[in-house]
Amino acid sequence: MKRISDIFISKLLLAFAAVFLSVSAQVQLDLKPDWHPFLLGIFAVVFFEYNRVNIFKLVKEIPVVKKNHFRSLTFQLAFYLIMGLYFLLIMPATPRSLFVIFIPGILTFLYISRGYSNRIRIFRLREIPYLKIFVITFVWTWTTILIPVTAEGINSIDASVVELFAQRFLFIFAITIQFDIRDMKADRQAELKTLPLLLGHGNAKLISVIALIISFIVSVFSSLNAQNTYVLLALVISVILTLFFITRNEKAFPGKYYYHFLDGALLFQGVLVLMFYFFS
Repeated sequence: MKRISDIFISKLLLAFAAVFLSVSAQVQLDLKPDWHPFLLGIFAVVFFEYNRVNIFKLVKEIPVVKKNHFRSLTFQLAFYLIMGLYFLLIMPATPRSLFVIFIPGILTFLYISRGYSNRIRIFRLREIPYLKIFVITFVWTWTTILIPVTAEGINSIDASVVELFAQRFLFIFAITIQFDIRDMKADRQAELKTLPLLLGHGNAKLISVIALIISFIVSVFSSLNAQNTYVLLALVISVILTLFFITRNEKAFPGKYYYHFLDGALLFQGVLVLMFYFFS
């Protein structure tokens, strides 16, 4: 029961963060927030990805799975196929929607994949030096902006979409680099090359702060141009709180810094934007 509890509780925060960031993207693009069925797919994908190890352990204990020599690669392929079909059924049937769904799916699979036997060797994006953080940030940004836009039937990418993409990419990057700082020891042992290992702990923190500030500047210009003052107020509060946490020493919040405060910062921004929208 404890294992099941770990699976269904530990990563709910990130799954809900992806959902609320997706809905808030509609608000920031001056669209009416729509709780579209694609949100269920985004929730499922994020929840699965961040619980993969626990889910595999649980599935492998099923008697039928043991009997049939379960392989995690088969399970992953089946999951991605099901989710891909789900998105295709609920999204507008256009080549663009297929492209929007395919890109984050293939990048995620190539990022987390590994060799599963002596005969199978799948290329892993995370093995490319310094690419790890950019893949994660890009997939999160792409998923929470372009999938909502495509679901609304918008077929053109204008300046507002580009500005939101830049603002959110930098915001997520500022948070994600903190996890690379946390993993410096493990990444060094695994011989993975990451930005914190290249630049050092202090410089990586500085880059995180700079990315957050630039993200804020982009959001100011974007919100003022669109005359979305309620969005700007929400982003101001979100950035100030996030800046507070990323400039703190993680040892001051043992056990909570990463999985409560930093992951929570993603959810908090999405919730704030929606709150200010509904109360405005």
